[in-house]
Amino acid sequence: MSARRSAALRRLYSLYAPFYDALLTRFTRPGRAASVRLAALQPGERVLIPGCGTGLDFAHLPKGVDLVAGDFAPPMVARARRAAERAGFDPEAVQTLDASRLPFPDASFDAVLLHLIVAVVPNPEAVVAEARRVLRPGGRLGLFDKFAPDDQPVAAWRQVVNPLLAFFVTDVTRQAGPLLRGAGFAKEADVPVRLNGLFRAIRAR
Repeated sequence: MSARRSAALRRLYSLYAPFYDALLTRFTRPGRAASVRLAALQPGERVLIPGCGTGLDFAHLPKGVDLVAGDFAPPMVARARRAAERAGFDPEAVQTLDASRLPFPDASFDAVLLHLIVAVVPNPEAVVAEARRVLRPGGRLGLFDKFAPDDQPVAAWRQVVNPLLAFFVTDVTRQAGPLLRGAGFAKEADVPVRLNGLFRAIRAR
């Protein structure tokens, strides 16, 4: 993402950090849990969660996975480290990360979870491509986010409200299918979890 947009998002999510858990814990719990179930994580597997926010995913992970996580907003990272410790993971495994430029070698993770990040970042193609790069052959990608249906044009209401929503919170016009195919993923499961399918949990490989 551009340096200017990155800085703006970092400031915005730094402001959100103190309120994030109170606003989103209960609402996002079913989707996070569904995505983790679809990913079928196993003890000993190395799992990456870029864009981990305050660490709300950590409580859903099976014990024994080797967790690496991060966010680009330092206040989010600070909260995520405390969440990692509460969930029994190493807080030092949570770091400041740009999901579109991951500092990890190719083929170094068994699974990557992208939860509520693909619809937020300015360049989702780069984020999904980086997830593909760091996954080992046969590795799984778990998505939980709000997506427009793949099999029809983006609805007019989404296009009307999207400029305002995208500036403050999220893009509601993105389609998972084209993003996944463009990065070389095959979608294996797609489960609606909230708001009549606006939010979906997806597994790709």
